[in-house]
Amino acid sequence: MSLADYYCQLQSLSLLSADQVQNALNQVSWPGRMEILSKNPLILIDGAHNPHAIHRLVDNLNQRYPNQHKQILFTCINTKEERTMIRQLKKVKNATLTLTSFTDHRAITKKNMQKLAEAEQLTYCDWQAFLKKAKTFKDMVVVTGSLYFLAQVRPTLCKQEIL
Repeated sequence: MSLADYYCQLQSLSLLSADQVQNALNQVSWPGRMEILSKNPLILIDGAHNPHAIHRLVDNLNQRYPNQHKQILFTCINTKEERTMIRQLKKVKNATLTLTSFTDHRAITKKNMQKLAEAEQLTYCDWQAFLKKAKTFKDMVVVTGSLYFLAQVRPTLCKQEIL
């Protein structure tokens, strides 16, 4: 008898079948994690805010959307490894990476993100202007890099102020 079986027996609980567990997992939604906010254009937000999470995002994008061109908008707070994460995001297949900044005392400043964009040979764009242009994109749009950033972007997109 497994520990789970024993615990369930003591608590008078029944074990879930593998199918029940898989069905429940298929229904899980985690706002801000590989979350699709729009299908036309396809807009996905992901709060990947460290190298490990960015690595998973890159893998997911390359596996799930290998042939779709992606417009990626990235920013982060000043305590993160922004250069490492940018290098990782450059590994997304068929993608254009744009840097931005946002209003938060923890955010990397606009000036510093502009300098970083120049150093990395990338484009800098105000996130509101980027998202206004997004409705004309034929590409997939991915917004990532900071949960604090998504806290500003997500409500804007959900209210359809831009789309």
